[in-house]
Amino acid sequence: MIRLSRTGWNNLIIFAMLFMIFLFNGLHHKLLNSNAEEGERALLPLNSLVLTIEFDSVKVERIGKGWRTTGVDTVDLAGLVNSWQSQLMVPMNDTVPSEKVLTHATFWLAGLENGYTFSLHQYQSEYYLFDRDKQIWYALPVTLKNTLFPFYSSN
Repeated sequence: MIRLSRTGWNNLIIFAMLFMIFLFNGLHHKLLNSNAEEGERALLPLNSLVLTIEFDSVKVERIGKGWRTTGVDTVDLAGLVNSWQSQLMVPMNDTVPSEKVLTHATFWLAGLENGYTFSLHQYQSEYYLFDRDKQIWYALPVTLKNTLFPFYSSN
């Protein structure tokens, strides 16, 4: 058996408790992050209040309970915002070797200083969505591209 003085045992107990705290705290974060990476992710934070969406040529703003934009009347703006907020996507494991950015969408949320920026990319005949803040790539079907980016035309 180890012979330690009273202060030696106190120090041993303190360091053992610190080790256990760091172990459990790190394990807790590891478990939460591993579950989030495996499944679907929301593009925007849950229950976020979107104030403004800025596309390359169009700006959509919240006015009271409604939405307004200039120059575009053919898009359901409430449906557009709802589709971005409710969309769940599975992150890709690989990056896309695309230098060509087709368009951008920046979301300004209530209570946050910085906006969430997404860019639409095309590589060969497939479309991809890149979350610039989280550095995550998503594969984007053409129908979903048309829903999330209605102001972009490939002409």
